[in-house]
Amino acid sequence: MPAASRPPRASRSALPAAARVLAALGLLVGLSLVVTLPSGYNSDSLYVYAQAKDLLAFGSLRGWTFSAIPFTVPDLIAAAPIAAIVPGPRAYYVVAAPLQMVLLGAALSWWLARTQQRPLDRTLLSFAVAAALIVLLIGAAFYPSGYFAAQPLFILNYHGFAAICATLLTVVACEDDFRLLRQHWAATLIAVAVLTASDFYFAAYFGAILTAALLLSRSRALLRLVLAVGGVSVAVFALSYWLNPSLGLHIRESNAIVAELRPAHAAARLAALMIVPTALVLALRFRGALSRRSLILYMALLLIAAALAAAGLIKDWSGFRYLTILLPVSLVLMLDLVNAMPPRRQAVLLAIAAAGLGAALLLVGLKPSSPLSSYRDEIACIDAADRPGSTIVATYWPAKLIFEGTGRRHNLIQVNADLQPWDWISNRRWRSLHPEGRTTFVVTEHLSMQTLAHLTNDTDARAICGGKLLQIDRPPAELGILKGTAPGE
Repeated sequence: MPAASRPPRASRSALPAAARVLAALGLLVGLSLVVTLPSGYNSDSLYVYAQAKDLLAFGSLRGWTFSAIPFTVPDLIAAAPIAAIVPGPRAYYVVAAPLQMVLLGAALSWWLARTQQRPLDRTLLSFAVAAALIVLLIGAAFYPSGYFAAQPLFILNYHGFAAICATLLTVVACEDDFRLLRQHWAATLIAVAVLTASDFYFAAYFGAILTAALLLSRSRALLRLVLAVGGVSVAVFALSYWLNPSLGLHIRESNAIVAELRPAHAAARLAALMIVPTALVLALRFRGALSRRSLILYMALLLIAAALAAAGLIKDWSGFRYLTILLPVSLVLMLDLVNAMPPRRQAVLLAIAAAGLGAALLLVGLKPSSPLSSYRDEIACIDAADRPGSTIVATYWPAKLIFEGTGRRHNLIQVNADLQPWDWISNRRWRSLHPEGRTTFVVTEHLSMQTLAHLTNDTDARAICGGKLLQIDRPPAELGILKGTAPGE
């Protein structure tokens, strides 16, 4: 009898679809830990989380003082379900970290499966491999600028969703001079208005993309779209400037900041970050796989980098988050490149990505301290004092971390270094969540020495927690130095 036929080697070794999806999710979750655990957990990173908690508790955001950018759509919408489930801010920070990348990978995979008949599970795994390789390369080889450019894709409210939305709109609608958007004017302009009101950088990113497309096509129909989108974006910015006082304050303070990076240094770093997408474009061109969509995204990225350099907006390393569209654009390019490779080379890339990610996780695990431990002592001391309903008085950086870290069991008054109320990215309603409280905990970090001495001399303040806290057995309304911050104000 003839020997039973064997299945082809590729069929026997191929991963099942479910295994590919799990492998992709594992890579993206591991990548999020590599990016977010070394740094990033601070009061800024809890901006959307605090809004979500208020929305769940009060049903509105009344009382909020937003920053120049409110980050409501889609950041707040995405954060709310997570905030409702997780037990606290640290868990939220970790659980929310892979969200943007997972959504970007799922959207790209679904679209390519729909338009190019690519298996969704294979494309998602290719995306995860591309993400691991690109983030590790940009983050390590171009640290710290590359790291801060990639970080917003793993922390809500840092322009990550703005970059994702602009990129996805291009992937879906760029054919025939964005004909899809021109066929649905009302929906397009409403979406632009909402996304721009939530994060002005969406208008910058998408405007650069439309400009790049216009330079390539010189189409009058596309010019009308560019003008319409530009007009809506300018109108939304002007309206926001009028309605949100924080925007004007932010512009004035940003102009007054003394730059840590010289303009030439920042421009050189921006140029260096263009090496990776440029190499990807050249590789796609060499393989004959460079699409018009990829060329538009690449040209837009160059325009954005040039605009950031010319405007001098990057004054320190964290300013490279304004170039966060670097990552989704590079991922679209890398995904095209990986999909153009034979399966054997894709398997090699998967092994390299897994090994590199494993090494990075090991390095992060060996780090002696983590930002997740920030203000853990203060939180433990307040909990140990067992004074529920008391009031926490703190400056901006420790305020939300301690307030949320203690489970909102206390009031919060956010102040500046001189103990004057400072309503910046906070809610005045937090001052009176528990009106029955009689104890005040003052967090000493970032308070001026003169203010601390004055407070200690004029009250019955008792230093606890190794001097990190002052405990005063009186409510803030009775402390003369805190007059004007009585609950309900």
